[in-house]
Amino acid sequence: MSVFLYLGMFFALTLILAAGIYSGKKVSSSYDFSVGGRKVGYLFIAGTITGTLV
Repeated sequence: MSVFLYLGMFFALTLILAAGIYSGKKVSSSYDFSVGGRKVGYLFIAGTITGTLV
């Protein structure tokens, strides 16, 4: 495998990890985690449902 492939995979995983840590600091309880703080818009919900169906 190419070095660029490994670098791309490392960068993607690092970005996902950073996003998880950033958003994890905003969650204060399990209820807040399960309902998204009631701040999720309709477009995001529609995209999530569509992505699940695909």
